[in-house]
Amino acid sequence: MSKYAIDAQHISMKFNLNSEGVDSAKEYFIRLLKHDLHYSEFWALKDVSFKVKKGDRMGVLGFNGAGKSTLLKTVAGVLKPTQGTIRTEGVIAPMLELGAGFDPNYSGKENIFLYGATLGFPRSFLESKYDEIVEFSELGDFIILGAWPSSGKTAIALQFAMHMASKGYRPVFAVYSTFLQRSYDQLIHDAALGNNHLVLAVDRAGIVGSDGETHQGVFDVSMVNTIPNSTIYSPSYFEGMRQSLADAVYRCKGLAVVRYPRGGELYKPADFKEESINYNIYGNPNAKYLIVTYGRLFSYACKAKEMLKKKKIDVCILKL
Repeated sequence: MSKYAIDAQHISMKFNLNSEGVDSAKEYFIRLLKHDLHYSEFWALKDVSFKVKKGDRMGVLGFNGAGKSTLLKTVAGVLKPTQGTIRTEGVIAPMLELGAGFDPNYSGKENIFLYGATLGFPRSFLESKYDEIVEFSELGDFIILGAWPSSGKTAIALQFAMHMASKGYRPVFAVYSTFLQRSYDQLIHDAALGNNHLVLAVDRAGIVGSDGETHQGVFDVSMVNTIPNSTIYSPSYFEGMRQSLADAVYRCKGLAVVRYPRGGELYKPADFKEESINYNIYGNPNAKYLIVTYGRLFSYACKAKEMLKKKKIDVCILKL
């Protein structure tokens, strides 16, 4: 057994760049038969050799277009090098080209201010640094275009988390409720049926208001309820959130989904305390009327209970 996790020798990678646009497979084959295809060779990598010992870490630095992603793809087996050999030992889980923190509904320019705001920078500071950020990104005029779609990246990140779970780790994957819908098949086949312990921290669960129509997280509960070996947590307040996450990570088996909404805590009765993550009964258990609710909706149920109490209607609330 080799002492090297990666042994790359004389790696070269060539791409054929078409000098003329080919719009369809039909046009490609017609030009191929007529010997009318013209290419220019582009070598993304040339004679690259390196070794990485087991337990070591390696970083690859370079300008845009230097071949960093191409090199990583050859190591991961995504691309086969034109020349040279790569030998690897162990399991490889590539995470390439993930635009974390960016919203696909906005342009690159808008994302600079959005992401900067989440880091706590005032708009005046971001405006003063904007030209430097664009220069550093090397995107130029492309900065005004929309960001890359995130659905594929969500699937890749989820796949990576499930791979970690299959190896005995306890991954916690944070994802928007609406993005989770795009990974339904993966949740069933790779997580649930494999009985892997994966924790999903589902953000934007419920109505999100100004976040936009595409971010209304109203389907995750009904979706996850159809997946075997899954447990859903929907706490109402911060304390319940802490309890739910601890239970999901350390005690739950299989797929655990912890839902939490946009924003902070809503109204909480002074005499209410979340005593169980399974369910809580608030009010007179012998009351004539019962309200069944879960998650953040509990706050609205409590307000309704107080309004009904003024009308001398006794109500009990079952919070799931």
